[in-house]
Amino acid sequence: MSEEYLERYRAYLNHVGLPQHPTGSVNRLRDTEDVFTEGGHCFAFNRELLFSYDVCGGCEAHAVLLNMASNPSYTVRTAPTLVQLDEKTRSGNVNFVNCP
Repeated sequence: MSEEYLERYRAYLNHVGLPQHPTGSVNRLRDTEDVFTEGGHCFAFNRELLFSYDVCGGCEAHAVLLNMASNPSYTVRTAPTLVQLDEKTRSGNVNFVNCP
């Protein structure tokens, strides 16, 4: 959940057209840190809250698991992340269809 990754996923959610959640930059729900609502990471999806970290967690976890399955020497900390996967590995994999 580095700033770099959160920004990548925030930009992706903007790109696919998800609107910002109607709470705007005010964190009325208090179920996450203020920095996420203030930073534009809070989106509306089917009248539910969706944060950029909700999306990045799943995509990144799939990338780490895929790499660990293909190379037993990797650990969770050393396995390449999504951005480090080559296009051949990502293309056609159902786990990455909606990943930026």
